[in-house]
Amino acid sequence: MKKGNGPGEYLFQPHELFCMKEDGIMKGILYLKGRGTALTLDLDASFRSAYPVILSEEKITDSDNGLIMIPLSSSLFMGIQRSDDQTQMLRFLIDDGNRFCPTPMEYLNASRVYEANTGFDFNVLLTNPAYHPGLHRIAETSYVLNTVHVYDVSPSGKVMSTSYYGPKISSIRDVETTFKPQNLGNRRLEYLVTRSYDSFFAALYQGATEMEIESGRMPMPSIHFFDWNGFPRLELKLSVNATSFDIDMVHGDLYVREASEGAVYRYPIAPYLSSLEFN
Repeated sequence: MKKGNGPGEYLFQPHELFCMKEDGIMKGILYLKGRGTALTLDLDASFRSAYPVILSEEKITDSDNGLIMIPLSSSLFMGIQRSDDQTQMLRFLIDDGNRFCPTPMEYLNASRVYEANTGFDFNVLLTNPAYHPGLHRIAETSYVLNTVHVYDVSPSGKVMSTSYYGPKISSIRDVETTFKPQNLGNRRLEYLVTRSYDSFFAALYQGATEMEIESGRMPMPSIHFFDWNGFPRLELKLSVNATSFDIDMVHGDLYVREASEGAVYRYPIAPYLSSLEFN
């Protein structure tokens, strides 16, 4: 879907795919950066034909310059945009074309870096969101901070929990110094990917500096499992350096993509998953 800009062709790579079963059809929602539109695909038909089968294309925003737009459901989108002074990452929701900011997002949006207009320091605040449609909850893990936030985006929503992994919570000021050119090797990567499931969410934790990763001396990553109240439940240490993962909940298998060769590894984890099936 990056061939061009003609009929049925799309120049910009979609940022995120949201999958859902609706009306007996497995659908995929893709946001197309540069167009400000979202595509709804019939995934089953697309797999059968080997070409995207598009059900609809909907305008979401008139301008997405500097904007990350993430589908949370077929009609709900989360936007993340840097502030004018480049010290904040501002979250908001668009539901059926209406833009609003729930109270928990306002709370998290107040976080800021200390050095303005340096071009990349605001990325200290960039997160990986995951959404539970039934509970109307969002979980966010951070790329370079060791924090995990869970909050409710229903009309009476509130911040439910903020937790961290490690001996102490990350300091934004301290982490910001690692974004300076002379310190880039000391920048730690924390959470790389976050996935949503019915009873829990899970995040791929790197926990190593860029210098350790480049030299191959980093510890192997792990996957952290949390319930939707934000409490940690399980840690699975991996045997390969993974960059992404997902879980087959039907067969109880964990799939991870290895970093150097792009190989996919499968781990049977059904016994661990059964311990996470709770309300």
